[in-house]
Amino acid sequence: MAELEFSRKRAAIDVLKLLKSAVANADNNHGLDIDSLVVAEAHVGKNLVMKRMHARARGRGVRVNKPFSQLTIVLRDTSVAALTSEAA
Repeated sequence: MAELEFSRKRAAIDVLKLLKSAVANADNNHGLDIDSLVVAEAHVGKNLVMKRMHARARGRGVRVNKPFSQLTIVLRDTSVAALTSEAA
């Protein structure tokens, strides 16, 4: 989280927001300890594409695609209690 906080990349803001939301969901909905959570998987997938028209010369138009993406973050609990319950 510290790397995302001080990163100059534009996408770091959205990824940090998603990560904080995932941690809050794990704490409130599943009762997991937030100190023992690690990011198990993170990927970006395709989503819908908005199709728009852009006016050009001589009355013509050009199609402009505005793609969206879907961020997915999977957190895993690495506490001793969680590891022993998975082994059993």
